[in-house]
Amino acid sequence: MQELSEQALTEQDVRRAAMDLLARREHSYAELFYKLKKRFPSELIEKALQKLVDEGLQSDERFTEAWVYSRSNKGYGPARIRNELIQKGVSQSLFSNYLFDDDDQWFSEASRLKIKKVGEQRKLSPKDRMKVYRFLAQRGFLPSHINACLG
Repeated sequence: MQELSEQALTEQDVRRAAMDLLARREHSYAELFYKLKKRFPSELIEKALQKLVDEGLQSDERFTEAWVYSRSNKGYGPARIRNELIQKGVSQSLFSNYLFDDDDQWFSEASRLKIKKVGEQRKLSPKDRMKVYRFLAQRGFLPSHINACLG
């Protein structure tokens, strides 16, 4: 009988730890699992996380939407955001609902960052063009976005 109450307490501990993480920001299921695995056994984590999913307290869809919105507002491009979501364990079928490479937003964001980097010069030197190209590529913009803003 005592083993059962210890297990219930442990599941409650996993839930509490997961809720603490979710209170700070949205997390993907895989991200929560990875963070909790350092402190709790896998079986208990799976049970607790599945309950959170069933209750709507953890949602990979909500996490993906928030992540795409947040990272795009910080000036990151679709390639970088996509790679980050893959690292966070989000499936491609899920993030393809929120991340579109051909969205006009990426072209205007790349242009905004170019102006921020080198000003509104009409004609860029080859050195400045390469500097802007590398900068935008590191930010995760696609060659089509970069070439369009460099003209």
